[in-house]
Amino acid sequence: MDEKKPRSAERLNEYIRVGSPGIIALIAALAMVLVAVIFWGFTGKLHETAAFTGIVDLNESGEIFVFVNADNYDGKSMMGKSAAIKMSDRSTLTGTVSWVSATPYTQEELSGEFKYSSWEMSNLADGVYSYIIVIDTSKDLADYQGQLVEVSVIMKEVSPISFLLR
Repeated sequence: MDEKKPRSAERLNEYIRVGSPGIIALIAALAMVLVAVIFWGFTGKLHETAAFTGIVDLNESGEIFVFVNADNYDGKSMMGKSAAIKMSDRSTLTGTVSWVSATPYTQEELSGEFKYSSWEMSNLADGVYSYIIVIDTSKDLADYQGQLVEVSVIMKEVSPISFLLR
């Protein structure tokens, strides 16, 4: 017979062992992780980004030009959005979309407007029609003149809990 079973009413107040201290510590740690994940779910932010290739052009006040495919994105919706820029030396900058063309342009029109090589244009404008997006970094970009850069525009911020509530 099990010796831990109380045999009389007088023994009911005796200590009953629920679990070892290791199990209790594990349950407490899991509870803290669960609380942290729930807190992050309501207060955290996930970024939905759009990735593009841009070019540093000092002829236009040291800004970064990006040509956005009009078939995939509405360039006008990018105005004022934040952008992360990875330079050719892998350093990173942040900037803001400061100007968007009113209408999209064809590759021929872009080639006539901007004096980039055909290789640069093929890396910059990937669609039939493209919006011109200007990103201002407020930094001196003289060392990067004419270099292609990777640009990620933050299109939308969402809370992680919204994925569960869909």
